[in-house]
Amino acid sequence: VVKERYKSGDADISELSRVMLQVDQAENRLITLENARSAEIYELKKLYGTKSLDALKIPPVPLVDKEDFLRRNLELLRYEKQIESDRARYKTVRASYLPRVSVNGNYGYSRFRGDFQNYDGDEYGYGIQLSMPLDFNMKKDIESNKLAYMSSKVAREDRKKELEEEYAKHLAAITAGKKMIAVSERMIKRYDALYRFTHAQYRAGTKTDYDVASLKNSLQIKHLEQQIQQQNILLEKLALFFAMKRSDSD
Repeated sequence: VVKERYKSGDADISELSRVMLQVDQAENRLITLENARSAEIYELKKLYGTKSLDALKIPPVPLVDKEDFLRRNLELLRYEKQIESDRARYKTVRASYLPRVSVNGNYGYSRFRGDFQNYDGDEYGYGIQLSMPLDFNMKKDIESNKLAYMSSKVAREDRKKELEEEYAKHLAAITAGKKMIAVSERMIKRYDALYRFTHAQYRAGTKTDYDVASLKNSLQIKHLEQQIQQQNILLEKLALFFAMKRSDSD
């Protein structure tokens, strides 16, 4: 529309450039997000183990709650495994330097003849032994394993805090996207009503085809913006989904 007005001398080059740039940016943003969404969907389909990716329909991606996200987060689960391993190693090393008490015993039959004493009967024997490992590296060995165990726990807590912040960012982006979709929906209804009115006025001869085309162009941009926000919301949900361990219900 502006292009035609520019050709007829009713609009300058700056107005033409501005409008063309707006349309171009909206379309490019949609293409970029669709490509990113396609990549995420491809990974999701592979996750479901289907041979025919085109035949599989992507199920609705729910928004997971914070507690479930942290409980099933793959990074935190790996930290848990590391903590268990470090704790077991620390306990094993510490136990290896503790004092050991051993008890032994024996039983048998004995027959003895002597000048002054004779014995014919059962014979018992028992003993208790206490041993203490001596190693100059004992303290260093125990402390280093304890430090590794404690470091794993601290690292997990630090990462958990970071993931809580990341979840909050994803949630804020999803909330903002839903609000923008609601705004776009209201604007689409207004533009659509105005477009229908203008189109009727054009048929009656009181409006020009430029007016009709201009409103149609604005309506198209609003539809593109709405689709962009829908793609954004899906990508935010998929980012959370792929960071979690699958459950039997997934």
